[in-house]
Amino acid sequence: MIVSETQRLSWQRDILNQARILLVKLRGGVGHGQAIEINQIIGQIDSAMVIAWELIGKGEKKDA
Repeated sequence: MIVSETQRLSWQRDILNQARILLVKLRGGVGHGQAIEINQIIGQIDSAMVIAWELIGKGEKKDA
């Protein structure tokens, strides 16, 4: 099965979003120090998701 780069990025973005959701749930049950570290990880995930959104948008324009 051959998939486009845009489709792969979309799947990866969805996986990152699921990881983010799990981390947000986990953050509520940990101590302050761990919550700070989780917030930093969530920030990195958010950055990666923004980059994926931008690349997906460019890919869709190129495919059109």
